[in-house]
Amino acid sequence: MTNPEPIMIDATTMYRWRDLAPVGIVRLERLLAAHLRYEADLGPVEYVFWDRGYRPATAAEHARIDRLLAESPATPTRPDRHAEARSITPMTAPQRSSLKIRARTIGLKTIARLPDHLRPFAEQAAWSSATLAVESVRHVRRVRSDRQVGAPSTAPEAVCHTVDFSRGGDLLALGLGWEYIDHEAMYLIKEKFGTRIHMPAFDLIAMDMPQMNAGQSHLVHRYYADMAHYADTVTSISHATEEALRRFYEREALPVPVLATNQLPGFAPPSAHAPTIGVRRHRLEGKPFVLTVSTIEVRKNHLLLAKLWVDFARRGVDVPRLAIVGKMGWDINELFQWVAHAPELIDYVEFITDVEDDELEEMYRDCLFTVFPSRIEGWGLPITESLTYGKVCVHSDDPAQFEASQGLMPHFHPDDFFGWRDEIERLATDTEYRRGLERKLADEFVLRTPSDYCRDFAAILAGRRPVEATA
Repeated sequence: MTNPEPIMIDATTMYRWRDLAPVGIVRLERLLAAHLRYEADLGPVEYVFWDRGYRPATAAEHARIDRLLAESPATPTRPDRHAEARSITPMTAPQRSSLKIRARTIGLKTIARLPDHLRPFAEQAAWSSATLAVESVRHVRRVRSDRQVGAPSTAPEAVCHTVDFSRGGDLLALGLGWEYIDHEAMYLIKEKFGTRIHMPAFDLIAMDMPQMNAGQSHLVHRYYADMAHYADTVTSISHATEEALRRFYEREALPVPVLATNQLPGFAPPSAHAPTIGVRRHRLEGKPFVLTVSTIEVRKNHLLLAKLWVDFARRGVDVPRLAIVGKMGWDINELFQWVAHAPELIDYVEFITDVEDDELEEMYRDCLFTVFPSRIEGWGLPITESLTYGKVCVHSDDPAQFEASQGLMPHFHPDDFFGWRDEIERLATDTEYRRGLERKLADEFVLRTPSDYCRDFAAILAGRRPVEATA
């Protein structure tokens, strides 16, 4: 018998990203929401939004999210490859009146007109400016907040929920909650109505390695610390993240919610379709290349790769070009100085910042192998994707990445220049060695699918819901 208590999905993040290609967290949120909505049998699913208190989705919003999930929960809603770079999706009148939207539109159009070799540098400049602006606003808000503590100022607008939490049920906040969640309001929902609240844990990188995370440590610290007082379950994406979270709660002497782990799947298992004859599958087709996929930011350690490829060129080692695929992030000025001023890299390192899922799939198929030298991760999805396509991935030796590769791949300290150099050189020049590792993958790698991930999450959720009495 179906449990009548509702499952309330906080769709705030999902709705904000409805017209954008989803980042990893948003992809997970869509994937789980689609499973709970269409496949699981745990109770009626409702969408709620944070708007100075939780409110139900309107009929139009509910239908919009349903369409988004039904189309494809794990891929962009914009199907045209490179659409964001070439054209702008038509906007409604309210959207056109937004200064933010207009600025973004102008910026995209301007960057799209630049030559290919200049676009990464323009995007980096744009992202650096955006990061400075965001962090400046956050600083001003923190200063104002500090000044208001204890001051006889007007009380802020009261939180007002229009969702009927008295019905019981489960509230799932699976998105970018640290950007908007009011933890005191969440605590009161739990205490007043007994609503079961389920939260995610992606990583604690901002606290464990704050120098790599663009000043987010205070937000992440508060996010995990406050949820300890109201969360029924906190589900991590890896055992490494769960252990880091447990250590954090013990170190801070905080209550420990029920902690669980639901390891990430491979989002794009190989499909059976054959390449279309006469159609260019990706922009490096016909050229040997090594692939690395991630946001281009300081933590991902692309600088190590740039230095390695300079070394290969100077020693005359015949290694293929390096394809760096990902959106621009932060703190990568040194990387771009190396790439811009090292003549050895002109023909051997290529930045690709506008790739869509279908092109990336073909790049995984055609690359010789992949590299992922990130300093620290909550999981390491590019490792999983590489192994899903049967491609060797050399990665760093932190626990989450070791977990993602199931301990099957070569791994080194992110600063071990000579270890990385010798392994990449061997993979590039010793075909039999590389094929041996590919055979090992085929024999030992256990593929975890999106369906596995969703079913395991539903089981965690079901384990916290009351069992209905049967007649």
